[in-house]
Amino acid sequence: MYIFLSVLIYSISACQNYDEPEPGTRTKRTVIVYMAAENSLSRFFARDTLEMTKAAVYVPDDVNFVIYLDGPKYPTICTLTAKEGKKTWKEYRKDIDSADSTNMLNTIKEIANAFPAEHYGLVLWSHATGWVNRKEAKRRNTILVDNNCNSSASNIGSEMNISELRWVLENFKHLDYIFFDACFMQSIEVAYELRKVTDYIVGSPAEIPGEGAPYEMIMTALCNGDAKEIANQYYEGYKDGDGVVLSVIDCSKLEALAKKTAQYVPTVWANKAELNTSGIQYYVPFITWNSHHPEPFDMNSVMHKLLPEDMYEEWRPYLDAAVPFRKATPWWFSVLYHASLTDPDYFSGVSMFIPHSKYEPYGWDAQFQTTQWYTAAGWKQTGW
Repeated sequence: MYIFLSVLIYSISACQNYDEPEPGTRTKRTVIVYMAAENSLSRFFARDTLEMTKAAVYVPDDVNFVIYLDGPKYPTICTLTAKEGKKTWKEYRKDIDSADSTNMLNTIKEIANAFPAEHYGLVLWSHATGWVNRKEAKRRNTILVDNNCNSSASNIGSEMNISELRWVLENFKHLDYIFFDACFMQSIEVAYELRKVTDYIVGSPAEIPGEGAPYEMIMTALCNGDAKEIANQYYEGYKDGDGVVLSVIDCSKLEALAKKTAQYVPTVWANKAELNTSGIQYYVPFITWNSHHPEPFDMNSVMHKLLPEDMYEEWRPYLDAAVPFRKATPWWFSVLYHASLTDPDYFSGVSMFIPHSKYEPYGWDAQFQTTQWYTAAGWKQTGW
């Protein structure tokens, strides 16, 4: 009987994932930092966590700052307060796949239920490469990577598509902002897909340094829900170092931008035109031996180059309304090539995809047709 009871108790405890913590009281804002670092970024996540811990003194009493950490060990959820610093709120008793959409939704819902607030902000910290669906193309990932092997720094494992992320956030609270502390996420395709789940998107259309954001500098802006200041302080942290490109997208202006863009796209790219893109700002080249993604061209640079001047001047105010903040250093961190600002007068800090026959072996042109931006911006009328 003793052996039977021991086995039964062990079986129950092994299946139980965690103890339910007590819910907190409703506050002004809850900031959720979702760190999927069970990959090659595991060597950086401790540094950023330490930065956040040091910055806990800037967390106001009416803000919940909650960090989901999935790195070399089993996931944990921690809270930051000015009074107590970093404190473990929950420890998982087994590993979970942080790039799984259901797991992510359950996690952030649990945090929101335990830390209810009037407003919510979300930081997504991991690897990323943009909007292309991994199932349709030979690429590494879109947003979040979990190799499901705590001792490994491999980037081979579970990944999350933007359509999956949209589903997660459609079933969550409306967000004041999404801050992508990840590479290549500030594309018009991603932003348009997420336009209904958040007010603002902060991110980079290019690579960012492995160390990520300077959290001691941006903590106040994160807690205040100030998207422009998040981007500005991030930029200030790197302007004299590795360099960075950052922008803020106002999602309430995206449908107007799409409608205006749709007036020109069918003409400029009529009959599947393949236009000369030389001189247009891009954020990483298309490299056949390392083809994780197509070239992300800067949206403003594209339209300035390819539209007649009068049409461009009509279009530009819609872009400026949708992208109220953009800053870039003359060059920035890249592991692939010498990244530099080649069109400083007409960059937007937001990338766009331009279809091309060279991408067909990778499925990117076909995948582009499944995006909401493809339809809204008039690409369906081009033949692409």
